[in-house]
Amino acid sequence: TNFHAYSALIFAHIKLGNTEEAREMIQEGLGRFENSNQLQSLLASLELAKQNFDKAIDLQGFALKQQIQDQQIQHTQTAHTEIHKEAHRLQLNLGIMHFLRGLHHQQLWFSQQKQNHQTQAKTDYDTAKSLLKPLLNSASDAYILDEYARICFNQAFIGGEKEAVLQAHWHECSTTFEAVLRAPDKFTLGRQILMEACVFLALSYAHRHQFSKAELLIHSLEVTLNPPVALVYYLKACYHSLKGAHTAEIQEAALALEALCTVHRIDPKFTPQAIEDPDLSWLRHHHLSTLEQLIHEKK
Repeated sequence: TNFHAYSALIFAHIKLGNTEEAREMIQEGLGRFENSNQLQSLLASLELAKQNFDKAIDLQGFALKQQIQDQQIQHTQTAHTEIHKEAHRLQLNLGIMHFLRGLHHQQLWFSQQKQNHQTQAKTDYDTAKSLLKPLLNSASDAYILDEYARICFNQAFIGGEKEAVLQAHWHECSTTFEAVLRAPDKFTLGRQILMEACVFLALSYAHRHQFSKAELLIHSLEVTLNPPVALVYYLKACYHSLKGAHTAEIQEAALALEALCTVHRIDPKFTPQAIEDPDLSWLRHHHLSTLEQLIHEKK
């Protein structure tokens, strides 16, 4: 009966690609909840599960608008508070939808290099941040902090800005992920999300040329995670490539390749993205043929 938790679980399924589980929960939710704005939000989530991003955003935006109107006509403090909390959840959902549409266009930008996809992704990230930032000010819980930090990461990662602007994005990214790891309720996020937060934090340090901080975090992940995780060693490869690009030390390329070989041993499906990843552009410049050979090599 808790729409906030129910909705959060649906979004978790969608992000993980568990489309059928998400659809089943949405269908069940349509019979479980009665509030018209909640039902509208569930229908928006159904479109999101189908990757109909535009329709999902339109439906969710309408639900939020209606919720705000309901809030304005309530006279009792209790009802006003509850509707205000509901509006926060709907606003969070809308922000996440913009973020996911931005990720979709970001992937298209990397694969097709069409300017309109980069522009759309940047617009969606800006909108997502504007929707989530007020929620941070009023209730800075780990869940919202983590969502906001991931938006900051991809806003910086997609590029297309002057270096000073990108560095400002990376700074906001690292400080927000630091806040996630300091949050008293961080363990509610789960082991996987916290591990990813550490990975993104280390990458943001590397982009800010704070290589000693990034290296310490990478080593910490290496020694604490057993069995080894492909994402951590992929991070290590990106770290060495970014460091090599900054210092021009050619030995960093060998260390990056060694890390990618470890990734390939753990999960060979993980390595093809190295051909498009901007963080590995310096490595590709020096060892493209070796990278291609690794990617096409059987485990």
